[in-house]
Amino acid sequence: MEERERFLLGKDTGSSTDAELYAIKAALELAVRKVDGALWICHVRILSDCASVLQGLESGKTCDLGPAVSSTWALQDVYDLTYHLISKNITVDLVWVKGHALSTGNLHADHIAGKAVLDQGTMARKWGLMRKEEILSFIRRMGIDSEKEWLWRANKV
Repeated sequence: MEERERFLLGKDTGSSTDAELYAIKAALELAVRKVDGALWICHVRILSDCASVLQGLESGKTCDLGPAVSSTWALQDVYDLTYHLISKNITVDLVWVKGHALSTGNLHADHIAGKAVLDQGTMARKWGLMRKEEILSFIRRMGIDSEKEWLWRANKV
């Protein structure tokens, strides 16, 4: 079964690899919603063309935290959501696929990603420079390193 949803990344996305990590997190969230209460689902496969993120997740040495979208960074959510699925005896596969391969799925993903970049740019122009007083409360509770990371991402400086 193939599911599609669109997610806005928000103003605290730092790079394209943040977006790739967030996409995996979003796919895992969708899987958890579908799996909870469904006894027939036993395998979740998520496809990504971002080899660096997949290799970092596999080795545990990823440098990207992804955007802070809840009370944690996206990276922590990826591990937590994966653990949730595995604890329900569901196999989770993160699979690398060749990007820009001109397959139907890849063309669709590229089109949607391009639209998201445009939306992100439009939203960023509305936000302007973020100040320390505007740090989200949950980021502040995560500590000074998270505050600095969020301000850097929000302002790109």
